[in-house]
Amino acid sequence: MTMTMASMIGAFLFLVLGVVEYFLFMRAVYPTMSNRYEKQKVSLEQGTNPKLVAELVRLQSLVVLPIIGFFIGGPIVAALLGAK
Repeated sequence: MTMTMASMIGAFLFLVLGVVEYFLFMRAVYPTMSNRYEKQKVSLEQGTNPKLVAELVRLQSLVVLPIIGFFIGGPIVAALLGAK
């Protein structure tokens, strides 16, 4: 895979999508998970720590998604822009 302008644009677009995904997760899903986890700690029935889930989402959003965007976003952007 060569580094072209289309692949860099694809990586940037997927990075933007990852940041939006992470923002929405931290604003909408994480508070609910955290509250549920804290309530379940009282009864000793808590499940997975929400901080672990948040770290996995951060890794996926800010590292894995731009790498995928670099590899598959290049051909997609090239096709949309008409570049060869």
